[in-house]
Amino acid sequence: MYRVFPPGVDGDKFFCQEDEIQKTNLRQRLGLPLSACLFLYVGRFDTEKNPRAILQALAQSNDETLKVVF
Repeated sequence: MYRVFPPGVDGDKFFCQEDEIQKTNLRQRLGLPLSACLFLYVGRFDTEKNPRAILQALAQSNDETLKVVF
């Protein structure tokens, strides 16, 4: 069983068009297509966080555009 926890920050409060331009530029610099689905993990590698379950779930993905960043 997996639980999804909502983010602690309201992303809508921090959205602006300049961010979209910066995101586009950064993805181009890193060689990440704009259409790629990104999964970014920011946290400690601890059994409490269960990173193994995250990796197992991602391994089952059929999304060929998925990019994982730890």
